[in-house]
Amino acid sequence: MDLTTGSTTRQVRRPSARGPARAVGYAVAGLLAGVCYSSFVLARPLGSRLSLTESYVSELEVAGQPASTFFRLTDLVAALLVVVLAMALMGRLARERPAEMRATVGCLCLAGLGLAAAADALVPMSCTPSTSEACRREVDDVAIIAQLHQGHTLSSVLGVFAAQVAMLLLSVSPRVRRRWPALARASLACGLAVVVLGLAEVSLMSSQHRLGAIERLHVLLISAWLATLGWWLSRPPRGGPD
Repeated sequence: MDLTTGSTTRQVRRPSARGPARAVGYAVAGLLAGVCYSSFVLARPLGSRLSLTESYVSELEVAGQPASTFFRLTDLVAALLVVVLAMALMGRLARERPAEMRATVGCLCLAGLGLAAAADALVPMSCTPSTSEACRREVDDVAIIAQLHQGHTLSSVLGVFAAQVAMLLLSVSPRVRRRWPALARASLACGLAVVVLGLAEVSLMSSQHRLGAIERLHVLLISAWLATLGWWLSRPPRGGPD
């Protein structure tokens, strides 16, 4: 209240610069996460001679392969950014009470994808089964349960499973569907596609034929979804800003 005139003085709040900066940060984090997660596209320019259709993406990180350190580092960067995106999304969704279980578990699974990617980089494959018969017998020509006792195989399987669950749970979360309906639709499409590709991988495990091509497709899908997630996090939700 203005005491001299008796009129009410309205206090004008200056818009904070943190909002736009944070939005740009989300978009950049999503884009970089997607780019780093699919860094295998640089394999040929960096000197790799592994088959694009028969080799595992993880073979690029085997010690002695061209630019193996680069591929492990990009996995670690992607892992960090995925965890950041998961925590950011959880924070945005948690502003509404009560907590929504599907959204919360979806965010935790997204963080699990990041942790699995970090494990992939820190515990790389020891050999390249696509080029070594001895390695193939050790890594691939064993029962699935035995394969899951291998650290790298276990982290890779858990990472893909976490990504699938994250996509599908976020696609059916009422809170995500209300705030970012396009993100929910994209999550559903990518989640179903990754599930189908995962089943195709399992069916090809005995022959190994074209297994690398299928794996690269699902990695690209996850990468595209991460970039999409960052973009929609940078946008105000339906109904206005948080």
